Amino acid sequence: MALTISIISLVASILSGIGAVGAWRAAGRANRHAEEANELARKANALAEQANETNTKTAAIEQAKRHNDLRPQFEFKFVRSSGGQPAQLEVKLAGPAELGRLDAVAISIRDDDMRARPSASSSADDDIEDYIWGPYRFRPGIGGTDQAGRHLGEFSIEVGDSRRFLLDLTVEPQGHVPPGSWRQSQQGKRIRLTVTSTHEGLDPWTDVDEVRTPAVIRAF
Repeated sequence: MALTISIISLVASILSGIGAVGAWRAAGRANRHAEEANELARKANALAEQANETNTKTAAIEQAKRHNDLRPQFEFKFVRSSGGQPAQLEVKLAGPAELGRLDAVAISIRDDDMRARPSASSSADDDIEDYIWGPYRFRPGIGGTDQAGRHLGEFSIEVGDSRRFLLDLTVEPQGHVPPGSWRQSQQGKRIRLTVTSTHEGLDPWTDVDEVRTPAVIRAF
């Protein structure tokens, strides 16, 4: 009887051990499966991040292309003074048609030759920065133009429309050498422009352009 009980106990122990080994192996397989699932999840997340990054770059490229496609196309024309009338700058928004209009256009006159321009410290005139080193300036105080005639007041414009703005001959800057030669030195020089345009929902555009002036300047 005791032998039988011993055998039964031995068999039970063996079976228990076999069960423990099976459970250990099952747990190991489960852990491996969990690790594989986690690795797959990490790879899927990495692929998703790469896809999002690619989509973001693609959207940025498309946005930049659209912004460039919609870049305003201006036509500038110098209108000569005649019959006692002052010279004018004609500004036409020629395109693109899809742009439709510009909510605001700001035009400034850039200096022609910075190398010939004296510094404020070397000039007796503390307002040397207000002088425009070029042949013409916008008429000060008209339509929001500043007193130096450098910055034109902002305006809106539709594609296909034109606007005209009065121009005055520039004042001879203090420190120009030889004195009295300013007007002759500016004959035939171009008006150098910086143009900043804005349209709702789009980043602004900033461009530079130049406008030819007559070889002989007449004051009116």
